Amino acid sequence: MLRFSLVRFFVASAVLATLSPLPAVAVTNYGAHTVPYVVAYVRRIAGGVPYSGVMNLTYNQGGIITGRYTDTSVRPGGPLANARNLWISGGVNHGRIHFTIGQRFSVQGTIAHGTITGTAIVRGVFFDFQAKHGRPGHPQ
Repeated sequence: MLRFSLVRFFVASAVLATLSPLPAVAVTNYGAHTVPYVVAYVRRIAGGVPYSGVMNLTYNQGGIITGRYTDTSVRPGGPLANARNLWISGGVNHGRIHFTIGQRFSVQGTIAHGTITGTAIVRGVFFDFQAKHGRPGHPQ
């Protein structure tokens, strides 16, 4: 009887171990990593020469994104014109990404193969937004 109870105990323990989530150690060992991007966005209706910038996004635990944005546009009058070191906050989940640059420039889209593609909106105006992994003159 004792032998049967021990066998049942070990079998039940093995089954529960496979069903339970990974231990917290696996999650806490994940470190944040920062990725540089070259950014271009253009007004959806008017088009024309895109506005440009650079940003560094730090991907943290749990899909949280933080970072900084700096404008590099030669085209005047953009919504982020002359911006230097604006904060970025947002998140990423299953290839979907969303973040805000500063207080009003909101981006939603997808991320795949080092490229973020989506829609930005500021003060009711829509922009086609793209950011490629890399640095100016050296996108990857």
